[in-house]
Amino acid sequence: MSLKLAAAACAAVMVLATSPSYAASCPGPKSKQVCCSARSCSGRVLSNRDQHNCKVKSHGKSWHAANGRCVNL
Repeated sequence: MSLKLAAAACAAVMVLATSPSYAASCPGPKSKQVCCSARSCSGRVLSNRDQHNCKVKSHGKSWHAANGRCVNL
């Protein structure tokens, strides 16, 4: 493997490791609203959209509000 190819592969791994944590499990940070993939605020974080767009655009099943409340969509 050439040095340039190895550097590119390393950079790709770093980007994946530092990208937003959409694979994190719900309910995520307590001060943020998150869109969850499963009911009862379980599953993985799909996005940080508002409640309406969580269902419509992210196809989420539940939404965890910033105040700690869980809403099944």
